[in-house]
Amino acid sequence: MAKKLANGLYKMKASGAFSDLVLLADPQTLGQLRDALHKNVTASLVLTLAKDFTNHSTNDIVGALRTETQ
Repeated sequence: MAKKLANGLYKMKASGAFSDLVLLADPQTLGQLRDALHKNVTASLVLTLAKDFTNHSTNDIVGALRTETQ
């Protein structure tokens, strides 16, 4: 799954779909994803957050992002 997502992000980066990227994932998945990311995508990372947000509300996620960026 991580390789598939990494390939998708690479294609999006190459097409100019984003310049900055924030990744949120559970620690295991985030680690696998980091290992699979192309260097151009990695260079676009402005924040990574290793936490499982599966059962959290949007407000919880926004709050976590605000805390990380302050």
